[in-house]
Amino acid sequence: MKRTLKAARALWLALALLMLPFAACAEDAAALSLEALVETYCLDAFEALYFDVLLQTEAPDSPGFAVQPKAAQALRIFMNLDMEIQCGGIAQFFYNNESTYAARVPKALRELGLDDVAQLYEGFLGEYGITMAEIDSYRARFPLAEQFGELCGLHPFSEFDDAYMEIWYQTNLNRRVLDYAQAHPEALPDR
Repeated sequence: MKRTLKAARALWLALALLMLPFAACAEDAAALSLEALVETYCLDAFEALYFDVLLQTEAPDSPGFAVQPKAAQALRIFMNLDMEIQCGGIAQFFYNNESTYAARVPKALRELGLDDVAQLYEGFLGEYGITMAEIDSYRARFPLAEQFGELCGLHPFSEFDDAYMEIWYQTNLNRRVLDYAQAHPEALPDR
């Protein structure tokens, strides 16, 4: 099982980075420290932390999530949220993760010291009456990729995305998350 998990992590890293030409390189990358990932693959520190957290921590829907340190849980939730917003917006985050992640976001953001983002998130859900039950209904209501535009039309999701990105750039959000990770070494798994 452990060998399969290591192989899956290595494959995921190879696909995610898109710069690794061979699976053997990806397997090597999965064993590197955060600093070595930065140096070897020319990643900035935030990207390296991002990959380290996603590859080495358990997701909220897995049995191992609850036994991880609080800092690891918060970083995992944030990194997934940030990735989804950066790639397709908050609507994509809700669609891909449902309430398994969505309900945990405010607490995770506050743990990271990102109260401004937590307020934005909670304010958006509250203003538009978006409930966890609604979020859980998105996949059933819009099962085809072609229907994603219909989902995006339900609420002004792009307003949230724009406000999030404004916070991201104006407050150096990546630096804030890196500072948290450095102050909480228990969040990063042993390598």
